[in-house]
Amino acid sequence: AYLIRRGTSQVLADNFELGASGVTIGAYGAGDRPQLEYFGDNHAIFNWSGPDGVTIRDIHVSAPDGTSCYRFGGEGVGGLIDNNVCDGPMWGIRMFGYTGLLIVYNEIMNIGDDGMFIQAHDGIEIAHNHVHHVNDEWVEPYTSEEDASGDAVQLSDVNAWHVHHNLLDRTNSGNKFCFISNNSVLQDDGIFEHNRTMGPKTTGDGGASLYFANGEGLVIRHNVIEGPSPGALYHHSDNLLFHGNLVTGTHGGVTCLTDTPCTLENNTFHDLESYLISSGDMVLNNNVFSLTDGTLFSGGGDVSGSNNLFASGSTLGTDPIVGDPLFVDAPGGDFTLQAGSPAEDAGLDLGYTGLLIVYNEI
Repeated sequence: AYLIRRGTSQVLADNFELGASGVTIGAYGAGDRPQLEYFGDNHAIFNWSGPDGVTIRDIHVSAPDGTSCYRFGGEGVGGLIDNNVCDGPMWGIRMFGYTGLLIVYNEIMNIGDDGMFIQAHDGIEIAHNHVHHVNDEWVEPYTSEEDASGDAVQLSDVNAWHVHHNLLDRTNSGNKFCFISNNSVLQDDGIFEHNRTMGPKTTGDGGASLYFANGEGLVIRHNVIEGPSPGALYHHSDNLLFHGNLVTGTHGGVTCLTDTPCTLENNTFHDLESYLISSGDMVLNNNVFSLTDGTLFSGGGDVSGSNNLFASGSTLGTDPIVGDPLFVDAPGGDFTLQAGSPAEDAGLDLGYTGLLIVYNEI
């Protein structure tokens, strides 16, 4: 264990190269996280390739010209990045070929490209992080995606991922995505839940809040997806389930480009500027579409499903409900239904049950 006293600040002449397993770098004492500053331009501050079970926690890293704060590589297994601040480099966290990493309770900010870039890494959990002010290579009013292609979190050829309870804020820049999982082969076992995404800006170069390449059975649930953003979800993943989400203030909604239906259930869509859903086959059940202008469905697929509420007279599916959903305070972000809402007790029983057991010591 290498522990640095809280409340101190050190300027690093070089970076930390870790070659042993079971190493912990952390803090002791009281006060703010110890701050490590690096002003070189050719290093990840913490760099390791191969060792297992490395832990880095409670450290504030500032590297305005560095390549990244943390870089994992090789064939290592297990690791923890916990309660750190990463400020200023081109990338925040970069991982290649690792397995079983836990990234929790970190703040990643002022990043030139991706807040996190994870490649060829199975069994990763990313939770309770605040990622903001990334893709800083983008400059108002417009920078091409070729010159500014950063995301808040990007996964590449990753399976068995669980991304939850993160705040991914892209409102400072345009292009690309808050979260992208982009596999060259079929990805599976991915769950994206209880996150809040904001942005990216709509500037004419595409992008969306969420993007998923070819996959099977991915689950996107219980997230708050806010604009400004070109669209909420753009995906090529078969049998994707999108349920229990709130989408508000984005330009477009969900674009489904697959050979199998995309299922949207128990979601609320509010104040979208353009289309709600686009392309491909869609199954819609128990959604609230609070949209008075724009296009409900833009594309050539088939739409099925039942018991959706529409604020306007245009509807989709069977047994539609038309009327004001009577949110408690939509401008203030409270989308609870008031008593007397036409959506109250009007949905189908879709069989969502289950027990979640987390964060226990036994």
